[in-house]
Amino acid sequence: MLRRRPDVPAAERRPAASTADIGVATAELFPKLSIGVGGGFRALDTGKWFDSSSTRFSILPLVSWRLFDGGRVRAEIRAREAAERQAALAYVQAVLAALGDAERALGDYHAGLDTLVRRAAALDSNRRSHDHARARYAAGDIALVELLAAQRLLHEAESASVRAHTTAAVQLVALYKALGGGWEAPAATSSGPSHGIVAQTGAVDRR
Repeated sequence: MLRRRPDVPAAERRPAASTADIGVATAELFPKLSIGVGGGFRALDTGKWFDSSSTRFSILPLVSWRLFDGGRVRAEIRAREAAERQAALAYVQAVLAALGDAERALGDYHAGLDTLVRRAAALDSNRRSHDHARARYAAGDIALVELLAAQRLLHEAESASVRAHTTAAVQLVALYKALGGGWEAPAATSSGPSHGIVAQTGAVDRR
């Protein structure tokens, strides 16, 4: 899943590119053979330039070899090898950083789900308390100030529940970002809630 993050495959390609550079530098230790092809026209009269008798072609083998530059070539190889090791370490660091981001985001999201469960339970409790206080106030058992106090606690619980839902949604977005696009839900659970946001019943999806 972490390979879908753009930073991980980018870091993965750098060691491969550095390895190719080592091969290019190593090839400089060996002679190179190339074929040179030349052609032209030789005639004093311009009207005879394109006659077959005036055309000339030549094919020559060309050999190039840094025979007396071996020290510099080996130094270049060592430099490319050092760059390859550095790219490999950078790849490891990128993977560890991606794993750390995913672990932190997953931990935060699970904590947000736990908070949602507690807020939902507190909201249900305050609703029952408010309904009970309203019934007692209608019967004349309590004063208005007690009913207002129950209403205030209910409003605070509702506000806390809304904030918990907002926080969980933000944490879910952060988790999707850390995973490079989220995860695929199993087919058996496609009919249910796919993101684990708590509904009024307080049910939580912890996949």
